[in-house]
Amino acid sequence: MIDARDGPRAAAPAFTRSDRRRALKVSVAEGLVAQLHASLTGLGMGGNAFTYAYALLLGASNTALGFVAALPQLGTASQLLSAYALQRLPRRKGLVIAGATAGRLLFLAIPVLPFVLARGPALALFLVLWGLGNVLASVAGNAWTSWMSDVIPRSMRGRYMSWRNTLAGLGGMVVFLTAGILLDARAGAPPGASPEADARRLAGFGIVFATACAAALLSAFMLAVQPEPPRRAPAGDGAPGTPLAPLALIRLPFADPAFRRLLLFFAVFSAVNGIGNPFWTPYTVEDLGGDYSFLTTLNVVGGLAGLLALRLWGRAIDRFGSRPIIAVAVLFTALHPLYYFASARGFLEPLFIDAVSSGVFWGGFNLAVFSLLLGLAPERGREMYYAVFAATAGLAMAASSVVAGAVAEAVEPFAAFGRTFNGREVLFASVCALRLACLPLVLRLAEPRARDVRFVVQSVFQLFRGRLTPGGPLASSGRGGRPSR
Repeated sequence: MIDARDGPRAAAPAFTRSDRRRALKVSVAEGLVAQLHASLTGLGMGGNAFTYAYALLLGASNTALGFVAALPQLGTASQLLSAYALQRLPRRKGLVIAGATAGRLLFLAIPVLPFVLARGPALALFLVLWGLGNVLASVAGNAWTSWMSDVIPRSMRGRYMSWRNTLAGLGGMVVFLTAGILLDARAGAPPGASPEADARRLAGFGIVFATACAAALLSAFMLAVQPEPPRRAPAGDGAPGTPLAPLALIRLPFADPAFRRLLLFFAVFSAVNGIGNPFWTPYTVEDLGGDYSFLTTLNVVGGLAGLLALRLWGRAIDRFGSRPIIAVAVLFTALHPLYYFASARGFLEPLFIDAVSSGVFWGGFNLAVFSLLLGLAPERGREMYYAVFAATAGLAMAASSVVAGAVAEAVEPFAAFGRTFNGREVLFASVCALRLACLPLVLRLAEPRARDVRFVVQSVFQLFRGRLTPGGPLASSGRGGRPSR
């Protein structure tokens, strides 16, 4: 393999089978360590319960919570610059390590803010650092996705990523649950019960974030020792090995009809999710009276359910394709806001049903979308495909989160159907209806070897009824669907 950037006809080092095996093993361990940081901070996840809980301690309003949700999505636009720069870099590893580590280590400064600044300035600076951390994470994420797409063979992507995510999720859940229990124990009172308890909880976040930063350094070491395949020479405007011009590079993914369909669906669906994204955790804490221990228990329950299903999702994606899995996930996630309406102070049990369903179906959704994206992105301009996908969806979610924050702040409580509704609940109801409205966009996704959604549902139904036969719907050439992969 020759790369014009390495000098006159310089040969790239070989990537042997042994290198691939080592890269796959190291990536599993690195994923576990990286997940520890993500679970304790929400960085790389668009925020989590700890992110929003910390913002609430700094006095965040609904409007500010909208920005907490929006900033990670706005940060995805930086992937466009990352994709262009990657054309000119002979290796991706350095960019991954630098971006991921710098973004993660900002959490050394964040817990200090409320002890050196008043609440208003502390919240403002937290939002700045949170946004910057997500920009750096997005830059690293684009390069990492390109790196891993060269490492993982296409035939095992679903199974490998499900296994990697399962181990990472288990480790993240243990750390997340432990941190939530310790934060509540250190505070000695529920959130908002007293200024003294909240100050102790803020101090506890210093320990949590410092632990996350130690995991960030270990992740950087593992990335450094993970082998990277040599990059193929990019196709240019004419001469092989010549990087594409910026406008030509950006136009490349938009000229792909199959990719445009995926982009349209994910942008619309992300905008819908952005409507409720800032408020699930604050609503549970402030409206329903849940504490950190309850939040972490919910996450662990959902995480365990998701991990139990993840390997099944991986096999299903490899067998049926991504499109039917995405359709099933969208249908079930549309029901999730209803569990919040069914809950009340002193009656939080419906949220456990939501946690289980969320763990199972969001896990399948994310794995299927990732697999479909890797399959659609060609060798030429691959990083720009990833960047356009992330940036378009991210900007859509960011815009809807900011608007949702303003709407939740502006809507006054009103009575209907024998109960009182607030602005957050109005937004939850809209999420339910709009997710269902996204189903036609899923069915238009282009995936030539995917089975029909109806066929997959029929297969699962027969599986649970124990009526599978050698010529039944799971056979490779059964009636009602296209040939399986």
